[in-house]
Amino acid sequence: MNVLQYHRRTPRIDIADPHELRAWAERLDVETDLLRDAVQQVGDDAEAVELVLKGTVSVAATTH
Repeated sequence: MNVLQYHRRTPRIDIADPHELRAWAERLDVETDLLRDAVQQVGDDAEAVELVLKGTVSVAATTH
């Protein structure tokens, strides 16, 4: 069994890819500009971005 199979892979949001940006914006029900801003603030981890966009985690809590 591959070691990577034991690790959870978190989806990443590639804001440089226009198709992916639109798809994630649609999935998260936000405008692309808002999604781009969130990714620039917290990084490309989709779960972190979603938490910030939903307001359940502040940007300050996601930066170290």
